[in-house]
Amino acid sequence: MGTDEGLGHVRSFGYRAPRVTARFPVAITIPPSAVAVNGVCRNIGEEGMAAELNHPLEPGIEVMVNFGVLDFQPLRISARVEYQRDGCFGFIFVFESGTQRQQLRSWIRTLAEDGS
Repeated sequence: MGTDEGLGHVRSFGYRAPRVTARFPVAITIPPSAVAVNGVCRNIGEEGMAAELNHPLEPGIEVMVNFGVLDFQPLRISARVEYQRDGCFGFIFVFESGTQRQQLRSWIRTLAEDGS
């Protein structure tokens, strides 16, 4: 059996909102320097997402995730880096409001129906 060594903090497995497999561009802004990193989302759910990035991020830091969403207003959601493994990063969303969560939920529903 493998180990979790070197993966940083990985939350314990329990309930996780379903994820939708996806492949679309995403921009990550790293405060306070406002460095922008482009990546590709691999899957997304109401609580978080996984994305491929070519830039190191430390687990635990907060970033701003920018989605350019067709037919929807662009979404900007704060997220915490949960883990990093082989260029793939896990993010947990930190919502500022229930409205923001609802906007993401509607968009994910559209992605699931369209098959992204």
